[in-house]
Amino acid sequence: TLGRFLLDGAKAVRIQGDEIKLEARIRYIDEYSGHADGPELERWIAARRPIRRGLFIVHGEEHALGGLQNRIAERTLPTARIFAPMLDDVYD
Repeated sequence: TLGRFLLDGAKAVRIQGDEIKLEARIRYIDEYSGHADGPELERWIAARRPIRRGLFIVHGEEHALGGLQNRIAERTLPTARIFAPMLDDVYD
């Protein structure tokens, strides 16, 4: 999978036929559960403070991501530093 390539240290990956050079720092989170609910995810994120630059939330349906973003913004991190990227969004 693409995730496995990233974890294995690939320098570039192919996405939809385009070769993408990797400049990201990849971190592996072993304790993440796909079954966590909003409050559990919020506590997990809050426990990793300080979050110096930003937080990308990428797993889930659009309305659920919006709810999680709002929940995190209320207590943990300003909304301007929480990103829920859509297809073709670019961040520097």
